[in-house]
Amino acid sequence: MKVLITIPGVHSPKIIDAEPNEKIGLLIKNVQAAESNKDTLQDFEITIKDHKEDLDKGLELSTIVKNQDKSDRIHLLIHRCKKVKVTVTYSGRTFSDTFPSSFSMKKVQKKVFKEFGIHENDGNDLFFWINDQPIHNIEYVLLGGLTQYPVCSVELKLGTKQDINGFKSSEEIFKEHIESDEFQLLELLGKVIQVDQKDSQWPFFYLRFSACLGRSFVLRFNLTDYPKQPPNGVPWDLEKNQILIAEKWPRFNPRCCQIFRPEWNMNGLYLPLDRIALNTHNNWGRKYATEKWRDGDTILKYVSEVSDALNRLT
Repeated sequence: MKVLITIPGVHSPKIIDAEPNEKIGLLIKNVQAAESNKDTLQDFEITIKDHKEDLDKGLELSTIVKNQDKSDRIHLLIHRCKKVKVTVTYSGRTFSDTFPSSFSMKKVQKKVFKEFGIHENDGNDLFFWINDQPIHNIEYVLLGGLTQYPVCSVELKLGTKQDINGFKSSEEIFKEHIESDEFQLLELLGKVIQVDQKDSQWPFFYLRFSACLGRSFVLRFNLTDYPKQPPNGVPWDLEKNQILIAEKWPRFNPRCCQIFRPEWNMNGLYLPLDRIALNTHNNWGRKYATEKWRDGDTILKYVSEVSDALNRLT
């Protein structure tokens, strides 16, 4: 079985293979979690994401997963800080509170938004920043991964994503995005795989998406003027090097039927994140103000939306 593990000072969790009967304490040896040569197994605690109580190191993994949703991988935090003091600066104001180190930034965000009077829909353009870098995939980022003992605190900024791309080309910007920890996490989870297509050149890029029941589908992306303009994705037949025939488009659940609509247009997905769909629906800018492609968005947003649709059973 695969287990997500967050270690101190590392934002994105590692994925390791473990046996169901493996003892919790021995997992520390599978990740290089020691903060110094003097640290031993007894120096660390292990906690499940968003839980407060530490686990007994003698427990087997199977005892943890027994009552878990089978679709979710176990996410553990190895830590020495029981709690983390979080200080957030936003629009000239500062908020501080202490949270369990196993809490995800998604959980912390709710408290921060409430404190600053930010409605969830109004906060879609806001990012947590640490050391002048935005934090993505906040549901996978645990507080214990943002700091290292003996410093059990972290200072964050909350703000919009500024235009820091300078004079980089679209291809250079895109490369940075797919080499980010957030995108690589999706690859490690098996949600997407980069595909090399013979004779293909920028602005085209190919990704294979895993789908439920062992299926998979390839999308070809046209990334012209990325990220100022939204990507354009279309199901692709790699062997014939052409758009996948309509009969083979994924339409096995209601969400797929909504966004994979060859009867509407064979050249794009029916998403406010897709260039063709957004540009051909004049009212979508207002109707889908939060769902549409906006300044600061990356390919990760598009990929996550498609991956979610393909992995729904109903």
